[in-house]
Amino acid sequence: RTLFEAAAEEGHADALCYLGVFYKSGIGVDKDEEKALLQYEKAAKIGNASAAYNLGFHCAKKNDKNNAVKYYKRAADRGSVPALTGLRKLGEQYTPAPPPPQKLEVDPKTVSSLFKSCTSDVDIRKIEEC
Repeated sequence: RTLFEAAAEEGHADALCYLGVFYKSGIGVDKDEEKALLQYEKAAKIGNASAAYNLGFHCAKKNDKNNAVKYYKRAADRGSVPALTGLRKLGEQYTPAPPPPQKLEVDPKTVSSLFKSCTSDVDIRKIEEC
């Protein structure tokens, strides 16, 4: 548990989420729902999808639909399939936001040499149509 606490203090989102699970389930600590929710909130704020899902699930159980939807959407936008199921159970239709485009930096010389090496043995006359 101390390793998770140390990582959480450094702002590691997964460690924060695991601490939330530990407090929620009483693994190595006394059960403490408030501490669990606090850890989940911290983890969700810095991008942990599981923590956001857990918050959404908690809110749904408490019949707090607005917050459940908010957290489920946050989790779904980070790739959580269970969050999409949670949203459907709440009667919400939602399409996660597409991930931001990644800038791919490619060295033109490398691409050119790779293309040449891949096509140097190709005899175009022997390629059959599909």
